[in-house]
Amino acid sequence: MQATEMEEVLKNLDRRLTNVEQILPTLATKEDLKAFATKEDLKALATKEELKQGLSEVRAHAVMLFEQTQEQLGIIATHLAEISQRLPPRP
Repeated sequence: MQATEMEEVLKNLDRRLTNVEQILPTLATKEDLKAFATKEDLKALATKEELKQGLSEVRAHAVMLFEQTQEQLGIIATHLAEISQRLPPRP
């Protein structure tokens, strides 16, 4: 290999190494990867069916609370109507 060819190979190698050095800081380290879930972590999560069941229970509870609130508002409206009938008319 001639000197000019060798210089060209070295320049090419230097350019490629510079590119690698720029990429290296962006790669995840072992410590970074520890922040991600492992297979065991994923197995411990709820299944789709379990989530659907939980959502169904939450929905039923929300409906029950809504119905209770409606009943209480009806009672308040009734009492308010009774009270307003007892008040003297406004001038």
